[in-house]
Amino acid sequence: MKIGENSSVWYGAVIRGDKAPVNVGRNTIIQDLARIIPRDQNSPVNIGENVFIGPNSSLGSCHI
Repeated sequence: MKIGENSSVWYGAVIRGDKAPVNVGRNTIIQDLARIIPRDQNSPVNIGENVFIGPNSSLGSCHI
């Protein structure tokens, strides 16, 4: 898992990188209770720079 410079992960957020990589770009905010969980080994999660993931969001394998 990689989290870029100036990014923040808020209280209660879950980021699981045990199935596939999770990459978070610079200046990104992942708010309270967000869940980021790749679906399988061939489907990573890529979150770019300057992205806002709101509270209680749920992300599977995706590219944002």
